[in-house]
Amino acid sequence: MKVLFDGQIFGEQRAGGVSRYYTTLAERLDAVSGVSAQIVAPLHRNEILSASPTARVFGIGLPDRRGVSRLCRLTRKVASPLLRHVFSGDIVHETFFSPEPGLTGKRRITTMYDMITELYYPGIETTAHKKAALARCDHVICISHNTKKDLCDIFGFPPERASVTHLAYQDFSSFVGSAPPPGVSGAPYFFYVGNRAVYKNFAALLKAFAGATRLTDTFKIVCYGGGPFTDAELAVAAALSLPPDSLIHLTGGDDVLGAAYANATAFVYPSLYEGFGIPPLEAMSAGCPVLSSNTSSLPEVIGDAALSFDPKDIEALRNALLRIAESSELRADLAHLGHAQRQLFTWERCVQQTLDIYRRVL
Repeated sequence: MKVLFDGQIFGEQRAGGVSRYYTTLAERLDAVSGVSAQIVAPLHRNEILSASPTARVFGIGLPDRRGVSRLCRLTRKVASPLLRHVFSGDIVHETFFSPEPGLTGKRRITTMYDMITELYYPGIETTAHKKAALARCDHVICISHNTKKDLCDIFGFPPERASVTHLAYQDFSSFVGSAPPPGVSGAPYFFYVGNRAVYKNFAALLKAFAGATRLTDTFKIVCYGGGPFTDAELAVAAALSLPPDSLIHLTGGDDVLGAAYANATAFVYPSLYEGFGIPPLEAMSAGCPVLSSNTSSLPEVIGDAALSFDPKDIEALRNALLRIAESSELRADLAHLGHAQRQLFTWERCVQQTLDIYRRVL
């Protein structure tokens, strides 16, 4: 079986969960007997793909500079007729959503991650591109039961043409017992990972944290990724009378991320909506207790291994922060439960279920 992944996501993302998902799928599928997997990305800017030791890639990685994403997109568009002629597979797995197919295949698959655009940013062109991709694909992989439900409810998509395959995660267990990353002082901290857009509900975490002096006198909030704090975020923190040094932003590679998970008092995930939610599993792998909202797909991911709360209830989030801060026994229990929960989501399982779907549609 010949599997081709188009290069869309690798021109759009410098790094991220989606590009890690496709890179890992390509690596592991290509190692399966009787399967050939290749990523066709003429130009890309993705650090995860560039760092892969085993993924077979047609294309060149460029430094992530201004205008590179647009250049990658333009190159794909111009080169598409030639790529469709040169590259043909049994399965073409489209990695993002575009008006036109980029490669030729007997069967076409795409993965649906979430319906965030439709729920929180209606009217932008991504929705039209999604619909075009869905119309030409033979089957859709959804990364959670909640995403499949939203896909069928919002787009009226036939449920028989969609399957659920949960994602896996980056294992940070080797960082248990490690030193804190540079930039984090000796004070205990709550850890937040990823972008802080509206649906991520980061402002709720600031409000919950600021409302208890038992927290602000002792703890900090450390964030990784998502870019530097914006003026608006800093204004919210100032309005809440949070000390300027109570918020710390980290950047760096997996070494920084793993060490930050492993040394946090708890990982906090206050999101209003997630298609899946990889960071709680990453935290669990590093022995970090998890506090998570109880919405969308997150109950599928965290099970009973996290202290959950209603993300729209600031007091509930504050109480969760206080409980985890004040009970070493609770932290130990959650870390133990997390160790078992995260083992339900393996790359072996994800790859095998994906391969089963490929074989079923051929």
